[in-house]
Amino acid sequence: YQDAATYHSFPDGYARTAGPVVQTSKSFTVSAWVKLTATGGTHQTVVSQQGSAYCAFYLRYNPDGKWHLELLNNINGGSFTIASAISSVSAVAGTWVHLVGVYDAAAAQGQIYVNGTASGSASVPSGVAASGPVIIGAAWSGATWQDRLTGEIDDVQLWERTLTTTEISQLF
Repeated sequence: YQDAATYHSFPDGYARTAGPVVQTSKSFTVSAWVKLTATGGTHQTVVSQQGSAYCAFYLRYNPDGKWHLELLNNINGGSFTIASAISSVSAVAGTWVHLVGVYDAAAAQGQIYVNGTASGSASVPSGVAASGPVIIGAAWSGATWQDRLTGEIDDVQLWERTLTTTEISQLF
C-alpha cells in the first residue's frame, strides 16, 4: 500500500501528493477516516485523484446526505459519465467514519464501504486513467479547486489492487 498523507488541517484546506499514487484505469482501493463538521448543501471531497480536467475518482460526501464513490468512465470525445456507488448509510456531522472505495476493473464494479461494511455498489464499464496527484480534502474539477471538505481527515491509504472484504473489515 502507499500512504498518501495524514493530516488534520492545512492552511489552504487540502493536501496533495507530488504525482499519481494509483493507476485509476486499473483496480485500486482507497480508504480514509473522516469527520465532517457539517452536512448539507455541497459536495465535500475526502480523497480524489486528478486527471486533466476532472478527477478519475472522488470519495466524498454528497448533498443527498450519503457517502459516494464516484468513478468517471466512458470518456468519448471529451464527454464522460460518472458511476456512483452510493452508501446506504447517511453521513453524520461530528462523528468519525471509516470509508473505503474499491474499483474492481475485472468485475467492472465500484463499491463503497462504511465502517467496514459494504454499503453500495455501481457498474463501471471502464475506468479512466488519471496522471495527476492524489488530492486530500478537495477535488480538481473543470480546472479549479472545488468541493473542499469541512472537517478532519486521517489515515488516507491507497492500494493498486482490490482489497478483500476481510481486509476492509480489518482496516476498520
